[in-house]
Amino acid sequence: MQNQVKPTQSGQNKSFATSLVPNENIRISANSTFSLSVATHPK
Repeated sequence: MQNQVKPTQSGQNKSFATSLVPNENIRISANSTFSLSVATHPK
């Protein structure tokens, strides 16, 4: 699932990066990789 974090998806990287900026606490509390995957798929 770390594929989401890899630069391969630089386009989505910016998307979820901007989305998790205000929700840093939530993404840190939950599994970072799992959170990223869930945040990128619905979008």
